[in-house]
Amino acid sequence: MTDEHITIRDCPCCGNRQNLVVQRSDARWFVYCPECHVSNYHAKCYSRLDAVKLWNKRAHWDALKEELKEWHKRLINPNVKIVHSGEAADTVRKNIAEQILALMAKIEGENNE
Repeated sequence: MTDEHITIRDCPCCGNRQNLVVQRSDARWFVYCPECHVSNYHAKCYSRLDAVKLWNKRAHWDALKEELKEWHKRLINPNVKIVHSGEAADTVRKNIAEQILALMAKIEGENNE
């Protein structure tokens, strides 16, 4: 989707690329996804362009990335107990840790676009 010479990126939560809404409420502009109802309303953007730029920046991904790093540290720590034990636990732990690393790489790639 394009808005005033800037492409609006897909929704960071559901991936919706269609029908993203850029609208004004009071003095604020924000981007809203009608599929999952996420928006950047509380960011207090006072121009349409600023709202779109902030939506595209994905600053909230940085917080998620830090949280994923913490979970990754916990998962690779063999002293942290999980529901299963033994070899099954090691397999579960390894699979989840690999998925977290893949998500972090995806987030990093999207932030650099």
